[in-house]
Amino acid sequence: MSSEVEPVTDFVNLIDKWKAEHKNEGYDPLPFLRRCSKILESAFVEFYDGCPPESLFHRPLKLAAAECRLSKVLKLLENCKEFNDTLTSRYLKTNESPKNVGSVVIASAKLAFLAGHGYRITGLDSKEYVNVLISWIIYANEPLRTYATGLIDGHFVVIQSSKDQSVKLITTLLKRLWNYIEFYTYKEEECIVLDENQNKSNPRKRKHSQNLNPLVNSKFVVRERDIAANSSVNDLRSNGSLVEQTPATIDLHYSLKKPPTDSLYECYTFRLLSCFGGLQEFLSSFHECNALRLVSRYIEMKSDNRLVYHALDFLSKFFCHSKTATEFIELDGIQKLIDVPRSSIGSTRVPLCLYYLACHKDAVEKICRLPAHILRELVEYALWLLECSHDYGKFYIVVFFSGTFSYRNVLSLFDDMNGLRCIVNMICSTQYIINAANGECDPLEDTDLRDVTPQIIYPMCVALSKYFEAQVAFKVRELVTSSSVMKHKHRSLEFVSKYESAKHTRQHWEPIALFQRLDGIPLLLKIIGDTDELGMFVPDLVKACQAALDVLCSVTLSQSCQMTLTECHPHHAIGLRVILNFIAIIRKNNNATYADGVSLNSAITVIINCAEGTDGERRDDSESLEITGSTRYGNKKREARETCWKLIRQAHGVSRLISLLDVTRPAQTADETRYLACKALAGLVEHRPLREIVPKLHVLTSKLLNAIPNPVVEDKKELHIQFCINVELLLKRIVKRKASTPDYHWIAVLRTGVDTETRVQCDNEDLLLMIYLSLVLSGIRNNAASSVPEAGKFPDADDYLFAMLESVRKLETFNGFTTEDSKVSESNRSYDIITHEDLKPRHVQRRNPLFTLPPLSAFTPYRCPKPTNRSNPLINFQKRHYGRQGVYHRRYGVGSTGHDLRMIYSRFRPARMIRSTRDPISCLTAVAFSPTDDCALILGDRAGYFHFFKAPKFEDRSKARIFNSTITQIVPSYAGDVMLAVSVNSRRRNCALLAINDTIDEKSTFPFIDYVEFSKTVQDKLVASSAGQAIIYDANTGTAINTYGKDPYDNTYSAGELTCYYKFNRATFSYDDRLVLSSGCLWDVRKPQTSPVHGFDQFNEQISGVFHPNGMEVIINTEVWDMRNFKLIQTVPALDQCQLLFNRNRSVMYAKNVYNKERPVSMSSFRTFDSSNYKPLGCISVEGEVNAIALDDCDRNVAVIERPNSSMSVCRMYEGGMVPEDDATKK
Repeated sequence: MSSEVEPVTDFVNLIDKWKAEHKNEGYDPLPFLRRCSKILESAFVEFYDGCPPESLFHRPLKLAAAECRLSKVLKLLENCKEFNDTLTSRYLKTNESPKNVGSVVIASAKLAFLAGHGYRITGLDSKEYVNVLISWIIYANEPLRTYATGLIDGHFVVIQSSKDQSVKLITTLLKRLWNYIEFYTYKEEECIVLDENQNKSNPRKRKHSQNLNPLVNSKFVVRERDIAANSSVNDLRSNGSLVEQTPATIDLHYSLKKPPTDSLYECYTFRLLSCFGGLQEFLSSFHECNALRLVSRYIEMKSDNRLVYHALDFLSKFFCHSKTATEFIELDGIQKLIDVPRSSIGSTRVPLCLYYLACHKDAVEKICRLPAHILRELVEYALWLLECSHDYGKFYIVVFFSGTFSYRNVLSLFDDMNGLRCIVNMICSTQYIINAANGECDPLEDTDLRDVTPQIIYPMCVALSKYFEAQVAFKVRELVTSSSVMKHKHRSLEFVSKYESAKHTRQHWEPIALFQRLDGIPLLLKIIGDTDELGMFVPDLVKACQAALDVLCSVTLSQSCQMTLTECHPHHAIGLRVILNFIAIIRKNNNATYADGVSLNSAITVIINCAEGTDGERRDDSESLEITGSTRYGNKKREARETCWKLIRQAHGVSRLISLLDVTRPAQTADETRYLACKALAGLVEHRPLREIVPKLHVLTSKLLNAIPNPVVEDKKELHIQFCINVELLLKRIVKRKASTPDYHWIAVLRTGVDTETRVQCDNEDLLLMIYLSLVLSGIRNNAASSVPEAGKFPDADDYLFAMLESVRKLETFNGFTTEDSKVSESNRSYDIITHEDLKPRHVQRRNPLFTLPPLSAFTPYRCPKPTNRSNPLINFQKRHYGRQGVYHRRYGVGSTGHDLRMIYSRFRPARMIRSTRDPISCLTAVAFSPTDDCALILGDRAGYFHFFKAPKFEDRSKARIFNSTITQIVPSYAGDVMLAVSVNSRRRNCALLAINDTIDEKSTFPFIDYVEFSKTVQDKLVASSAGQAIIYDANTGTAINTYGKDPYDNTYSAGELTCYYKFNRATFSYDDRLVLSSGCLWDVRKPQTSPVHGFDQFNEQISGVFHPNGMEVIINTEVWDMRNFKLIQTVPALDQCQLLFNRNRSVMYAKNVYNKERPVSMSSFRTFDSSNYKPLGCISVEGEVNAIALDDCDRNVAVIERPNSSMSVCRMYEGGMVPEDDATKK
C-alpha cells in the first residue's frame, strides 16, 4: 500500500511546488516536467503489465481502472487547470523551426503525450496547434516526431486543416511506413541467411543469431519464440481465452525509451491514419501510396504483435470502402487474417476486420467463394474468436456470421463445427443470464449493466435469427419446386407449414432439435420476459426481444418446440404467458415505434404457429385430422394443439388478440398486425369452448366493423385484403355450419297482398318542387319563378330541393347507376305512375308493410310502425295497473313488470343535498344509509371523519374520527350495530370493523385491504380484497380463516393455472355464502383449496365481477356467465366499465362508470338496468363525477356523492319514481 501512495504523494508535492514557483522570474520548468513524465511512465508500465486488452483498447483508461495509481495521477494532473493552461499557452509554444526545438518544448510534448492517454488536454484542438503538430510530424526529428504523432487527434486535423495539408500528411506518413517495412524486410532476410549459415556450422549459436537485428525489440523475438514453443497456444483448436494468457504471451508491455523505438512511432502512425481511412475524399491518396499492400506486409510481421494490432485497426477503417474490401480479398487477405497468431494482441482486431467485410455484399460473396480449405480455416478461426475473444470481439464475429449464414457452404461448416452451441454458450456466459440463474437481483436494476447487456445480447439474438431463417429457407428450397427463397418471413413459414402437413412432417430437423437440447428456448424467454415497461425504453433491449421472437417464429414450426412453450422452466414463467404478456406491454405503449410494431408481429406469429399447429388445412373438432402415419401420432398432434389452445386461453390470449384488430399505431406495421391477429383468432376458434365464447363478444364485432372498411396505410392494401379474407375465415369457423334456408312462403304471400291492395298517394306539391328544381338547374331561375309561382309558398325551397337532389344522387350512385341511366323513354307517363312505381316497391320490402298508408312524399322518409300483439303489455300505466287486477289480467299484464320498472327507475328527483366545506380535505368520499333508519346517512370524508346526518333537516348530528386518511367505503351490517370501513391512500391501507353505539368503537383492524364486505346470509364472516387476493375473516374475532388467490408478485405458474388481475378487484360472497368470486376466479369456501373451482376468461382489466342474485349467473364487466356449465350466456355492452349494485329486492341493478385511462367514459351519471333481462331502464345525469352510490332498504331513495370539481363534493339524495321538478313544470 505504501508503494502505491508514495508516488502519488510525490506527484502532489511536485504540483504544489510548481504552483508556488512557476511564476517566479527565471524559473526553469524542465526538471519538473521530466520528473512528472518519469512518474507517469512508471505508472503506465505498472498498469499495462496486468491490464486485459479489453480495458486497454476499448474503455477510457481512468474508468477502466479507477483505483490504480495511474488513474490517480492522471486525475490530479487533469484537475490542475492552471498547469494545463500554462502547458498549452507557454511550454508548448515556440517560434523555432521544427528541427531546432528546445528541450522544454520536447519535455512538455512528452508529458502532454503521456497525459493524453487519460484525458483530453484543452487547447490542442485549436487550428493553431493542429498546424504546429502537423509541421512537427512532417519536419521534426525524434523524439518530437513521435510525441506529436501520438498527441494529435486525426479528427481535428480533418476539421481544422485544409485538404491539401491533410493529403500531404497522409502521403508523408505512408512513405515513412514503406521505408520502415522495406528496411525490416531486408534485415530479416539477412538474419535468416546468417542464421542458416551459423546453424550449419554451430547449432549452439542459433539462439544468439536470432537477435542480430538491432531494429527489432528483443522482447518481441523472445515472445515469438515462446509462442512457437507453446503447443497449446499454437494449436488452432485451442480453447484458451485471451484473458487467461499472460502479458508476455499477448504482448501488452508498454515502454517509452529515449529515443522512442520505431515500432512505437509506427503504432501511432497507424492510429493517426485510422482517422482518415474511412473518408472518401482521401481514398485516392491511399491508393496512390498503395496502402493496402503496405498493411498486408505489416500483417505478415510476426515480430511485433502490437504493431500488427494497429495495422489491423487501420485496415478495418479502410474496409469502409467496398472496393478496398474486395481488393483485399483478391490479395489473399483472408489467409493473412487467419495467419495472425491467435494468442496475440493482433487477433483482437481480426473480428473488427471481418465485421467490416461482412457489411459489403460483394465482399461476402467473394469470401464464400474461396477454396474450401481456406473457408474452413476461416470458420474455425472465427468460432475460436467467438468462444475465446473479448465481448467486443464476440460482437463483431457474431455480426460476421449473421451476414454469411445465407450461404449454404458457410452454414454447413458452421453446423459441422458445432457453431450453434458456441452462440448459446455465449448467451449463457453473459453476466445478465448468470445473475438470473443464481437467483440474484435483476441486472436491469443496475444502470451500467442495463446499458451494456442489451448491446451484448442483441447481436447474439440477431445471429440466431439469421441462422434459423437460413435453415428454414434452405429447407423450403428442398421441398418447394421453386428454387427462389421467399423474402417475406411469414410467407416462408407458410411454405414450411404446408411441407409439414405432408408425409415428411415427422422428419427429424437437427438444428431445431439441437437448439432445444441446449435449452435455447428458456434463454430466449428470459430475454423476452425481462422486457417490461422500463425495458421498453432501452432500444437495444427491444431489438434483442425482436430477434429472440424471430427465432421462436422459426423453431415453433416444430411440434416439440411448441410443447416447450407450454412448460414451466426454472426462473421463468410458461413460454406462452411470456409472449402474451409481451404483446400486452407493447399494446399499452402509447408511443410505440416501428421496432415495437415489428416485435409485436413476431410475437403474434409465434402464437399463430402454436394455435394453428402444423396441419395445413384446419378441421373441425368433430372431424378427423388427415395425417400421414399412425393414429397414435395423430392423437399426439391433437393433444399438443389442445394444450396450446388451453394455455393461450388461460393467459387471456383471446382478449389481447381482439384488442389488436383495430390497432392504428405504429402505422407502418398496423395493417400487418391486424392481419396476423385475425389469423391467430381464426386458429384459436377451432377450440370448441372458445368457439362458443367468441361470437358473443360485442368487442369483436365493434373492432371488426372499425377495421374492415379501410387500411391504416393506403400502400398496404394487399395486407388489408388478407385481413378481410381472414375475417371471413374467422366468421366461417365460428358459424361452423351453413344456415338452413327459412320458409319464406307466408312472407311472400303477405307481400303480394300488400302489393295488390295498397294504394300509394302523393301530394302534387312534390311535382311542383321537382319542376322548379329542374328549371333552376337548367339556369333559368327567373322563368322557374314565373312558371311555377306555387313553389314560392314553400320556405327555403331552393336549399331544400338542392339538398334533396344531392341525397338522391348519392343514393343512385351508391346503387350503381346515375341519373343519366334512369331517363324514361316513355313520354306519356304521369307523375302518379312514376311515384307509385317508385315508392310502392320500397314499401313492400319494408319489415312490417301496411295495407293502408297515409299520403307519402317522394323525398321524406317514413317508417312502418311495429305490429302489436294482444299479449303485449299496454303502454298506458293506468290501464296496465287496473287490467292486471281483472279476470283477464294476461290481456293487460304479460311482461308488464319491465314497463313498470322502466317507469319507476328511469326518473329520479333530487330531494336533499349535503354540501361539504370549501376545504379540499373535508370533501365527502363515501356514503351509506343507516339500516335502522332509512332517513339517516353515514358519510366519510378525506380527513378520515365519519359524519351522521338525520332527516328532516339533515344536520350534522355528530362526527367521529378513526382514520387519518380518505375513507373510501362504508358497509353497515343488517342489524346496524357494526359497520365496516376502508381507508386508502398512497402510503397506507387500512380496514376496520367498528361498533356503532352512542360512539364509534374499533373492534378489529385488517391491514392492506382495498375492499371489504359482509357475507350475505349470516353476517358472521367478511371477505376482503388485498392485492388480487381474497381473505376471509371471522367477524367476531377478526382472525383470518383462509386466503384465496395468488400473490401478484409471484411469477411462477403451473401448466393449468389461470390467473387474472384486475385493477378494481372486489372479492364478494355468493348469495348463499358458499362461493367467493375474486380476480375472475370462483372459489369454494366450504373446503380449503389450492386451485379455484373455475377461472373465467378475462376480457377487461378493471372490473372483477359480481354474483347475480338469481344464483345462476356471474357478471364480469359486459360478460354474463352461467355458473352451472361456465359458458358465456350473453354480453351486455351497456355494462362496460361499470360497477354494479343491486337493490334490496334484487330486481334492479345500479351501475356507475369507473375511471379508465385507455377508454375514457362519462362519469357524471348513473344508470339502472332490469336484472332479469339486463335491459336498460334509465340514465340519470348528475352535476359532477359520481364517486359513490348508496341505496336504502325500501328502494325509495338513492344517495349519490357528486364531485363537481377537485375541491368540492356534494351528497345528493334522489327520490325514485318521481319526475324532476323542471320536467314536471314543462308537462
